[in-house]
Amino acid sequence: MNIYRIYEHEEKRQETVKVGFLWFAFFFGWLWALTQGLFKCALKWFLISLTISVVAQVISRLTHNTTMGSIFNLAALIVLWIWIGNIASRRKEAHLVKKGYKLIYESEAGCFDEAMSSFRKQQIPE
Repeated sequence: MNIYRIYEHEEKRQETVKVGFLWFAFFFGWLWALTQGLFKCALKWFLISLTISVVAQVISRLTHNTTMGSIFNLAALIVLWIWIGNIASRRKEAHLVKKGYKLIYESEAGCFDEAMSSFRKQQIPE
């Protein structure tokens, strides 16, 4: 089970955020950030990735060992991807709050649809 948080804007728009590790952010990194409107994060993550790759190239050339540069590149990028997967939901929540969204509901559910269904049931007066 995962925890989902539902945010609502005063214009009645709703956004749902899965709390915890985000696999889409892990696999797609700065591209995921772009699709979520997190442009500063996307730029930052892209530049960090680019810097890691450049440093790996420098290591390869200085040591005359392409394997060493490749190992550094892969290890550093894996660490970066794990870090991005861990912080992505917090970045998205902070972005929503900055845009005027307010947390209105939190649900433990197996998937996004279950969380929204639980929220809608809670909204219907009995």
